[in-house]
Amino acid sequence: MPADAVWDVYIADDGYLWVATEGGLVRFDGIEFTVFKCKRHDAFTVDDVRRIAAARDGNLWLATYGGASYTSTAIHSAATATAKAAITRARSAVK
Repeated sequence: MPADAVWDVYIADDGYLWVATEGGLVRFDGIEFTVFKCKRHDAFTVDDVRRIAAARDGNLWLATYGGASYTSTAIHSAATATAKAAITRARSAVK
């Protein structure tokens, strides 16, 4: 985890665990944690993510300490690609 402060936790319909922390947004895919920080993702400009909410279309909205909310379409796509790669690695290791 990128920070000691955890502000919110959300379990998405696809089963992934999202964690809002003082040090960025974290996604747990059942195998590994992926940290998303504003320096690497244009979807938000502050690392201190306070709340997570789901939109009707399945995207996530992030409320940051700065008070603005951002959709996480880009983050979700990147995390899905990361999760698929991790699952492929795990399956290969088991074989």
